[in-house]
Amino acid sequence: GAGATILDGTTISTADNTAQLTLASTDADSNFGPLLTMYRNSSSPADADFLGDIEFQGENSAGETITYAQVFGRTGDVTDGTEDGRIATKIMIAGASLNVLDIKSDEIVINDDSVDLDFRVESNGNANMLFVDGGNDKVYIGRNVSDAKFSSKLQIEALDGTAGINLHRASADSGPPYLAMSKSRAASLGDDTVVQNSDGLGTIFWSGADGSDRTAGSASIAAEVDGTPGNNDMPGRLVFSTTADGAQSPTERMRIDNSGRLLVGLT
Repeated sequence: GAGATILDGTTISTADNTAQLTLASTDADSNFGPLLTMYRNSSSPADADFLGDIEFQGENSAGETITYAQVFGRTGDVTDGTEDGRIATKIMIAGASLNVLDIKSDEIVINDDSVDLDFRVESNGNANMLFVDGGNDKVYIGRNVSDAKFSSKLQIEALDGTAGINLHRASADSGPPYLAMSKSRAASLGDDTVVQNSDGLGTIFWSGADGSDRTAGSASIAAEVDGTPGNNDMPGRLVFSTTADGAQSPTERMRIDNSGRLLVGLT
């Protein structure tokens, strides 16, 4: 027919795998077509209203109907001129429906329900170009598992000289690229509790494989507080250390203190 309006629920059922519903457009223009619209025609729209839901259902081993996956849309802000939208995807994980992808007006969140869910990006030549270990709260580049040698949140590994970080700054000024490390004595992120004399501010650490592991350090350069800090006053020193033959940890060999003195063989 030319069109129809259905005012009640409708079920289309077949006994085979043919399509139950097909939308076809014969237009030859460049506009959208076919078009499927879900319209929440509410006389009193509000923020966070649900707009539509696509559910993928099937039975479990007990014959119960389970929604194994769903995609739904919601309003964010319904104020005229500042409208926001939201779309989210849920899947069934260990018997619970959990939000795995949430696209909002101010952020895109993966694994918003904080389950043990890994995130993997595969490149042309590496199946684990980027890997977020959901269970161990770590990020790997080039690998999908830690060898337990280091506890760092970010680990980069490769089979060649690409196991490195390149910093380049292109700007019409004298500013360089930089790697910044900072430290506070706070027990929470974002807090600036003052550090104390001899606190470590950052360390570069080198180690090598000794036939069984890589836990033994060969050398290090450490930045430390060298005095009493105060407001906009952070005295510091650099400590250079190497490991003697037969030892497994570095020993200080040289330092530059807060007054610029170079001390070799003493502190």
